[in-house]
Amino acid sequence: VLVVCVATLAHPSHATPRHPSAAAAAPVVYRDVKAFGAVGDGRTDDTHAIITALTQGRADDPGAVYPNAVYSPSTLRPGYIYFPPGVYLVTQTLPVVFYTQMIGDEDDVPVLKFVGSNTRVLESLSTWFHDASVNNFYKEIRNFVVDMTECTACTGIHWQVAQATSVSNVYF
Repeated sequence: VLVVCVATLAHPSHATPRHPSAAAAAPVVYRDVKAFGAVGDGRTDDTHAIITALTQGRADDPGAVYPNAVYSPSTLRPGYIYFPPGVYLVTQTLPVVFYTQMIGDEDDVPVLKFVGSNTRVLESLSTWFHDASVNNFYKEIRNFVVDMTECTACTGIHWQVAQATSVSNVYF
């Protein structure tokens, strides 16, 4: 006897909430940074648009915004953040919160061009215990060129631990 189980992840707009109040609070899982205002032309500052795409609907307090928000670990609020081809100008740290995938186009890999100084380019936001990150799970960064040629004294990726995380096809 062969039993086949098939599970599909419905598009968030087609999902039926379990509770009537859940519809307003449910974040969109798949997010294209251009839908949040990123241009990707290498001249326009895309920082705010990218941070909004990374953190939308993820803060413990829905009214709080990065960097003044708390992002507790949760597998209830995933984020699949897609970057189409382009050169994205970034002027401050990009927060990678729990259960987030930053995915660049695989055929025409996008460039994250960081300018400024003393910046952690990609920061893993997580739970802290005695100045050490202890909850850094389910994060992925894939298919990017990270250009730090105009970023003085910057750190590329700041992750204290890497459990159930991956960085692949990323070039500095």
